[in-house]
Amino acid sequence: MKRMIALGGGCYGFLHVSHLLKARAKGRIEFDRIVVVDRNAFPQVRARLGDHPDVEYVQDTWENFLYQYARDGVLGPDDEVVPPCIGPHLTLLWLGERINRETPYRAEVVSWDIRIGTPFEVTLPVGTHAVSYALWRCPSTCIEPPLCPAIRGPRNWDMGTFVLRHFPQWIVQGRPIDHCEVFYSRHRAWGVATYAAIRFLEAWAQVERLWQSEPDREWRVLVATVSACHGLLGILRIRPP
Repeated sequence: MKRMIALGGGCYGFLHVSHLLKARAKGRIEFDRIVVVDRNAFPQVRARLGDHPDVEYVQDTWENFLYQYARDGVLGPDDEVVPPCIGPHLTLLWLGERINRETPYRAEVVSWDIRIGTPFEVTLPVGTHAVSYALWRCPSTCIEPPLCPAIRGPRNWDMGTFVLRHFPQWIVQGRPIDHCEVFYSRHRAWGVATYAAIRFLEAWAQVERLWQSEPDREWRVLVATVSACHGLLGILRIRPP
């Protein structure tokens, strides 16, 4: 069974869920079920959509849901995650939480303190770094096409490529970054972007290999959730027991 995991049941959640259902009806995307995760038992999307046979509602925080869901034997190999348009750096929080709960290592967020050269960038109060190639307001349903409608010209940038190319040169809080995991969010259908849920398992396996290779050293791991144009970056300091 292929599931679309929609994080958020508010106005953006309704937009995502309704567009996915319409896109499936038109043959633009295939899935079996949408799982809507929201801390409210009766979120806005449920109030507006009603009880749809292919939509399941889970009352939970995004962070706790991902901790329980993003593991082998729970997530489906074809599942896709629909990230919220506005929210915390969930992939970073997931990785840190799993390390702290399930291993003797300790993970903590390192506050970002450098500029990396994207047209827009700002360090948020929680220490993560928001970046964008856009100096204008983009619609939430932008598909990030090869021809950017804002500049009426070619989109000759890709945030994921930029991060992977340049992160080895970044020195944050006086230390280089040892490893990078990128979660690519890409347009799937009718203005809805997703990333593959299997990336959680792949990222966990890669990070496990770090401390298995050198158990007694400290690691700095960059986690980036990006689209072609925008991104949220964060660094975990992983200390040995």
